[in-house]
Amino acid sequence: MKEIIYRFEKAEDYKLVPINNIYGSVTNTGEIFCDLVFESTEIPEEIVYTKTKEGVLEEISGEFKGSKEKIILINSFVGISITKDTAKNIAYWLLKKVDELEDNE
Repeated sequence: MKEIIYRFEKAEDYKLVPINNIYGSVTNTGEIFCDLVFESTEIPEEIVYTKTKEGVLEEISGEFKGSKEKIILINSFVGISITKDTAKNIAYWLLKKVDELEDNE
């Protein structure tokens, strides 16, 4: 049997992005569309510190300006549209990697 070699190359505009969640749905053409996102809390406009008697900086701001609610920002970095079979392959691969991680704990 002749060998098949897969060679991996990164595209010129390749970038690594943090992902900690996924949102999406099934399209009317039968594919799965999803956004790979990063959820985080809102970054304050400024942080105010005061110096204690001991010379240690202590934050005194703690609140977001104009808001008493905690806001979660959802940044969408990439959207993908995949077939059912591709989704199954990705799910299988991810679960295999999770098993590897758990075996090494």
